[in-house]
Amino acid sequence: MRTILRHAIRIVQVMQVGAQKAVGCVRSWNGPHIMLIKVNLKKDTIAPAGVHVATVRDVKPKGEAKLTLVFEVGVGSDRYTAHKDYAAKIECGSPLLVDAETLLGEPIEGRENHAEFNTDALVGKSAQVVIEHRRGAGGKKIAVVVTVLAAAPAEAALA
Repeated sequence: MRTILRHAIRIVQVMQVGAQKAVGCVRSWNGPHIMLIKVNLKKDTIAPAGVHVATVRDVKPKGEAKLTLVFEVGVGSDRYTAHKDYAAKIECGSPLLVDAETLLGEPIEGRENHAEFNTDALVGKSAQVVIEHRRGAGGKKIAVVVTVLAAAPAEAALA
């Protein structure tokens, strides 16, 4: 037991230096020692909750029955991604149809034959999105798009 205690290390103080953490004043039973451990601190990697301007960056199929729209959200100089899952069907009143019409800014032609609609036409379209934080698999916090709103008019048009 005495041998284990002699080699035990106890951290006394933690200092933060810029974007790195330094662990200082590490003591063992044999006397004080200093050990520097560099760790890159992560910024919050999920989009902040609220209403933000976003652009559709990708449409990812999830099997034959579902798909995900991947939005790129710009907050200041930072860029984040947020997702919204859909049933992969475009029927009258379906969430995918409503959001696709919102993103395109016009009704989709030929409502009787929605099977021909190409979801890749949504890539690059801008809109405002409402983002909420939810718990995903394993309890990890994720940013989820809950509502897609029409793009805000340009400030020049308002003047």
